[in-house]
Amino acid sequence: MRASRASRQRRLERYTEIKQRKYDGQNILQISQAMNLHRETVRTYYYADAFPERQARPVAASILDPYVPYLEARYQHGCSNASQLWREIQEQGFPGSRPMFLQWMKPRRKQPAASTPKKYLEGVASRQSISASQKGKFPPIREIVWLFTKKTEHYSQRDELLRKFLCQDKEVSIVAEIAQRFTHMVRERTSTDLESWLADCLTCGFHDVVNFAKGIDQDYQAVRLALEKPWSNGQTE
Repeated sequence: MRASRASRQRRLERYTEIKQRKYDGQNILQISQAMNLHRETVRTYYYADAFPERQARPVAASILDPYVPYLEARYQHGCSNASQLWREIQEQGFPGSRPMFLQWMKPRRKQPAASTPKKYLEGVASRQSISASQKGKFPPIREIVWLFTKKTEHYSQRDELLRKFLCQDKEVSIVAEIAQRFTHMVRERTSTDLESWLADCLTCGFHDVVNFAKGIDQDYQAVRLALEKPWSNGQTE
């Protein structure tokens, strides 16, 4: 909706400018060249008595339309079971496909059906939680790093869904790789990748990661020795 309003505003500004240029004595060709517009576009606005609004696209008729009043009534009376409603309109002669019917159901299904198995309800809850928390943005870098330094065998279902979601983004994948490489060095007690890892961190462009790497770089020798030192099961005197 917002994009549509912005588009209308641009067209209105274009229309106003063309009308002003016409008033100033410019012809269609001159306006076309000055505004870098196709002559037919200029011509439309040039001769229009008023700003030409775009007509809304008519909604195409659907073979489901005759059954919508019945479905709406059933839905309002508490029946949201897609399989049940599908069978009922089939018995009434609905000739369409099940996917077509499910497309109609999808925006109306706010909650899973009562017959949905528990294991799927848990998955739905996890996805809804992720969706609500994201709102078009990623979690803080620290949270992403924490997720990717965690052992995968300790992942909850939500952790796994979040990991898959985050890895779709190229930049997040870079942070994930950096975090996993550092975790590998700590767990395996090795510093062989430390130099190249620091270089990648310092040039990755993520503020928190860069600051973390700078802190390690300042104590490079101490960190390297700590990584190479075997794990101790207790304090030694």
